[in-house]
Amino acid sequence: MRRSVVVLVWSVVLLATVFWSPVAAQDDDAEATIAALETRVAELEAQLEPTPSPEIVGTPTLEEEPIRLNNSFSLLYYYFSTADDEINAYGEIVNTGDGAAVAPEIVFTFLDDARNVLGEDTGRPLHGWVEAGATMPFDSYPLLSGALLPGDWAAVEVSGGDDVFLGNALDNSMLSVEDIPATGPIDSLDSENRGKVVNNGEGPVSGVAVMTAHYDEDGYFVGSCNDDFLDITIQPGRFGRFTIYDGDCVNRTEAKVGRGSDGPYTYRIILGRQE
Repeated sequence: MRRSVVVLVWSVVLLATVFWSPVAAQDDDAEATIAALETRVAELEAQLEPTPSPEIVGTPTLEEEPIRLNNSFSLLYYYFSTADDEINAYGEIVNTGDGAAVAPEIVFTFLDDARNVLGEDTGRPLHGWVEAGATMPFDSYPLLSGALLPGDWAAVEVSGGDDVFLGNALDNSMLSVEDIPATGPIDSLDSENRGKVVNNGEGPVSGVAVMTAHYDEDGYFVGSCNDDFLDITIQPGRFGRFTIYDGDCVNRTEAKVGRGSDGPYTYRIILGRQE
């Protein structure tokens, strides 16, 4: 319908040009009429332009049968964002198994029209240890070192790769956060936010890392910050202090653009253990 309107208006413009051209230089009203018609055509053509949308690929809800990565994990969703001629990948997985498990890497295989492999790269969960029923965001930037951009491939296949390196997948179920909400709106954070990591277990714990995952208004992961590393050993029943910040991280800023996201944004504190 819109294209028919545009064609009709352009026809009027052409006819006006033919019949009014001898007097155009003398008739200001004719020039104004043609200018108005041309402006209207430009407005209609602008309405026909496709609205850019973030490249959300996969299934964003559990009810729509997420992609299985292995016996324990499924892919909830993923999307790509580009910045400086490079592709960044973001997404989230969920542990659908009966117990805590080590998460796999997420493998992206890029194919051409003939199903030839153009390249392969992986996304990495923020922390490898995931409790049953819990989700874990992942990211990868840049993919393929900038060798491909969206539109350079015909299809993408997603699968589960090797388990995350065990040194970044230690049990953290004995840890909890105090003195600051573990989740909440980013606007509620001050420039520096002090909290405690409490060891509720029976043995000492070391190598604790504090990360914050950021989510947009639709609940999609848009990046993370590695806020603090506790270079101490936390004894049973004791705690270590940490600081998180409310500022943007580079990858979060790029994802916000790729998602076309305006906020409000929320955060989630993720505790990890490293050898």
